[in-house]
Amino acid sequence: ADPSAMLATMQQAALLPDGRTLRGVLGADYESIRERAGQSGLDLAMLDRFAPWFVATLLLQMELARRGFAPELGIEAQLASRAVDDGKPIQGLETAEQQFAVLGGMPLAEQKRFLLMTLEESTQLDAQVDELVGAWQAGDTDALARMLSDEFDDFPELYRPLTEDRNRAWVEQLDGLLDDRDDYLVVVGALHLVGHNSVVDLLRQRGHTVTRQ
Repeated sequence: ADPSAMLATMQQAALLPDGRTLRGVLGADYESIRERAGQSGLDLAMLDRFAPWFVATLLLQMELARRGFAPELGIEAQLASRAVDDGKPIQGLETAEQQFAVLGGMPLAEQKRFLLMTLEESTQLDAQVDELVGAWQAGDTDALARMLSDEFDDFPELYRPLTEDRNRAWVEQLDGLLDDRDDYLVVVGALHLVGHNSVVDLLRQRGHTVTRQ
């Protein structure tokens, strides 16, 4: 997807309903969140028309960028570039609109908790990123599953819409691809491949044999 078009779609999806403001949604927590976001270079006053999930996503992107994690260097971007060079078609398991609808569909109270979770994690991001990247490089699925569980321990209501529901929607499509005569390379985030009701788990529940290479 074109990054500028993606950002425009994201911003449009993130607008709060008329009459609602970020300050109003965050309530008594606004000032503490504003101060913490400011430490990351994010001015909440400029985002008062946007939903908490958008602020959380933006904050995480900024914190990762400060640590050298550039989106254009990610696995998805590199594989997409290679597919274009090879003349191979690319299609998504979900559209940008669907992805943003998952986040925007959460009640505002849950979105606020999502933002609070992101702020809490950002204070320990260096250690978390090191552990996550190390586990990913080593193929340590047990460690990745533990990190996924730990991430949502304090916010269990976020686990289903952000992971399980999307995994189930993807597996419906993957099941159909398995009967196709063509071969497909499917790329999803590593944390969608581990833990309860992961893509791997759901495929196995359907009777498929899933083998790690």
